[in-house]
Amino acid sequence: MGFEQYPRISAYIQSKGGVKRGALNKKAYDEGMESWNKLTPDEYQRLENEVDQGFKIFDALVTPTAIIITKLKTAKVIPVRDILWMYPRVVTTRYYFIPTTKTHNLLVMDRYGEYETLGFTTTGGFSKKTPVDDALKTIKSILDLTRKGIVYGYNDQVASAVETNLQGFAAHVDSNS
Repeated sequence: MGFEQYPRISAYIQSKGGVKRGALNKKAYDEGMESWNKLTPDEYQRLENEVDQGFKIFDALVTPTAIIITKLKTAKVIPVRDILWMYPRVVTTRYYFIPTTKTHNLLVMDRYGEYETLGFTTTGGFSKKTPVDDALKTIKSILDLTRKGIVYGYNDQVASAVETNLQGFAAHVDSNS
């Protein structure tokens, strides 16, 4: 898919390195290009108008219409209407029980049960910084403009609901939006 008719989207993707199908990213490239087919023409136009004011977090650009994720010479889009759940994940690496680093990433789950990470950052093992928590608050303020029902943050009840009845969870989020 070409983005020639949407110059702002195209310029943003080119600024992140563009898209190119290579030997190491064939599957990711194909999935990314397929994801753009989920957008309606109206959503494309709104996204085109919102790209310049979007919030950049790790490998993603967040707008009230969609999230664009660029990595490995691919560009994937997740329409906001498909987002059900977002939560931060922090993994602590330890060496002889002493924390050495923390890896922070933000996960997004869509209505098809697919998870996507918006990228990651690392901090020191004893760091009190919470970059993904701060980013999640900002993203929530952006996405609440168009979809208030998205669930933010991790808890076991939400994880259980997703595992046992994804369609029911999607219906619940849709009814609250």
